[in-house]
This record gives sequence, C-alpha cells and structure tokens, in this order.
Amino acid sequence: MSDSKKIWDDFSETHSTNKEPENNWLRPWLEQFAKDRLTIVELGCGPGEDSGFLSKTGHNLICCDFSEKALERVSVLSPDISTRLFDLRDTFPIEDNTADIVVASLCLHYFKDEDMYRILAEIRRVLRAGGTLLCRLNSMRDIRPSGDGEAQLAPGIIMTDVGIKRFYDEAAIRQVFGSWEIFFIEEKITQKFSRQKALWEIALRAPL
Repeated sequence: MSDSKKIWDDFSETHSTNKEPENNWLRPWLEQFAKDRLTIVELGCGPGEDSGFLSKTGHNLICCDFSEKALERVSVLSPDISTRLFDLRDTFPIEDNTADIVVASLCLHYFKDEDMYRILAEIRRVLRAGGTLLCRLNSMRDIRPSGDGEAQLAPGIIMTDVGIKRFYDEAAIRQVFGSWEIFFIEEKITQKFSRQKALWEIALRAPL
C-alpha cells in the first residue's frame, strides 16, 4: 500500500461524514436537476461528505474512490449506493454515456496536468450527451503559509504528504477545461475541517 493510500484510508476511518454538510453546495444543483431519476457518479467520494446527501435524493448514485476504507464508510449510508474502487488515473470501470451528472468535489486538484487531461477525457466518456460536471477546486487564495509541511514546487503547485496539490485562478481553470462549456464559475469561501477555505465552484457541460 502506498503511503498516500494509507493516509486516505486513515482519513476515511477517522472522519465521520454521514450527515449533510453544513454548507451543502450540491443541494441547489440537485434541486435544479431533480425532474427525473438521474445517474450520478461521485468521484473521490472519501468517507461520504457529499454522498450522505446524494444518497437521499432518490437518484442512482455510484460512489468512486481508491480507498477501500472510504467505500466501506459510504456503503453503509444506503443499500442503494453502488461503489467502484479505482484510481482516477486509470480507465473508469463505468460504461460509456451512462452518467447524467459527475460530481468531483476537491479531488481533481491532486493530479499533474497530463493526468488531469486523461481524467477529463474519462469523465467525458461516461457522461451522456449534454451531461454536467459539478466540481470544486482549490483557489489560489487557499495556499497555506509555509511551515506546515508543504513545499511549493511552482506557483500554484505544492507538495504534500499525499502528493502534489494544485491551486487555481480563473484563467488556469479555463485553460485546463479547454473545450468544456463552463456555464457557472464562482470563487467561494466555505468551511472545511473547522477553518475557512477558498475554492472555486464550477459547473460544466461536456463538449459534443
């Protein structure tokens, strides 16, 4: 087991997230899309911070992570949740054109650019035509002061105990998503682990 995987396993075991988040960013989006029963794929679900809410919406939910412990925690939220164990850098074990919504909250900024583009291609593959990607990414304003065990490798890129972590401004977001249609983008301040966190909330449609 890699050190980073062990860290995420330990995190999933020690964090209780089976209640609705205090700042539920997904609720307005799901209310907007709640006309029919949808298939929602949640990437990097962790121990279920968003999964707990999503599992109560009545939609078909597939939770994905590379931590077995995370998926164990998520599976107890509802017997209707499907889970997939895989690394996002690999081919997703999900069929083409099956998802109406892909959720990726604070998980896509842990990858190098070449991996990010490969992940986005997989997201596009599993989304139906006109499907939506709802994601949140670290803001440049959220880079922590030096001295907390994180070393800066380049502007907006730091090394952590789980690997690299990216921080974005709007220009970098528009560059990385390239041909995707961004129909909502906003920098927000929320609460995460008892501290303020600056992040970008983004909604995109897959390129045709």
